[in-house]
Amino acid sequence: MNNVVCLAILSLCLLCSCLGARIVSSADVSPFATYVEGSNFEGVVFSETYNPFTGNYNINQEFRQYKEGVSRRFTPTVTQIELAERILQKELRHYSRRKNLRGLGPVIHTRLPKYHRQYLGYTSAQNEDIVFINAGRDQYTLLDRLQNLHPRNTTWKYDYQIVMDGGSYYWRVEVNLTTGKLSGFGVNGVAFSHRTTHDRRRTSAAPNTKYFMPLPVASISRS
Repeated sequence: MNNVVCLAILSLCLLCSCLGARIVSSADVSPFATYVEGSNFEGVVFSETYNPFTGNYNINQEFRQYKEGVSRRFTPTVTQIELAERILQKELRHYSRRKNLRGLGPVIHTRLPKYHRQYLGYTSAQNEDIVFINAGRDQYTLLDRLQNLHPRNTTWKYDYQIVMDGGSYYWRVEVNLTTGKLSGFGVNGVAFSHRTTHDRRRTSAAPNTKYFMPLPVASISRS
């Protein structure tokens, strides 16, 4: 009887996990980007030929396992994004605990639904499918919003986001769809000042953010 109950609980947990990582809607927001929304996450998928138009900048340098002449970019499908989210939501708790994030901001895995994602796909030198996730979240308080001091920024839905500081409000990780593992987990640093702790908490909420205009590409598919 106990085994039956345990099996039922496990099945329910797996079902909830799968539903949470399920994309419920998507929309092309530009020729090169598709916005996706799940019941507990949101993000934008950039296509395989996307690259921020910044002169000599090559977005491939962001990918830790990318090897020129061997690796290739691909546009993650809806199914691949859902798999990447299931792996992320399962593994990040254990992975981030090995990182010392004290003083860098919020605990990431406990507030994961608050982070928006930017997804890019590529293959490793071992021909494994990797989904690179660049994540960030809104740092302003509800009072800030009510006073309209900091309107919500949605530029991340169209352009790749590079933030120079901001602590654990901004991070990146690579999800290996072939092995089901995470790698390359990195969290931004924090720019401290001479202000008091209270002032720093409020004023450090505007990190140095750069957005780049990308080249147009195609949108994602379900298959």
